Amino acid sequence: MSTRSKLKALLTVILSSGVLIATSAKAERVFHCHSEMATGFFKENGDWREGNFKNKKFTIRFSDDYTKVYGLKLGGFKCSVPYPEQAPDTIACLAGYGRAFLFEKKKFRFTFSAMNTTGFLENGSDTDVFYAGACEKF
Repeated sequence: MSTRSKLKALLTVILSSGVLIATSAKAERVFHCHSEMATGFFKENGDWREGNFKNKKFTIRFSDDYTKVYGLKLGGFKCSVPYPEQAPDTIACLAGYGRAFLFEKKKFRFTFSAMNTTGFLENGSDTDVFYAGACEKF
C-alpha cells in the first residue's frame, strides 16, 4: 500500500470517528435539574400526613427525539407530546407504577411525581411525592 493510500485511509478513519462523536453528542440532551418545591404524603402512626420533602438535584438525559428520558433512578421513561396543538413544547414522560416526568423544552421547567400503588391509594406504607423545579442544559 502506498503512502498516499495509507494517509487517505487514516484520514477516512479520523473523519469517520469525528462524525460518530459529533452524532453521539447531538443524539442526547443532558440537563441538570433541581426542585424548587417538594411535597407529598406519608404514613405516620397509621395516619396519612402531608409532608414537606427535601428538594432534589438530579441529571436527566433525553434521547435526540425526546421519546425517552433517563436519570430518574427508574430506568427509561417513554415520552411523547400529549397536546401538540396546545402545548407543543411540553413533553410527558411516563414509567410504570405511577411515575410521571413533565418537561417544558423552552423554559426547562419540570414536574416529577412518584405515586406508589402501595401508598395512599392502597393504604400502604409507601410515600407519594411530587417535585417541581427547573433544569439547566449541561
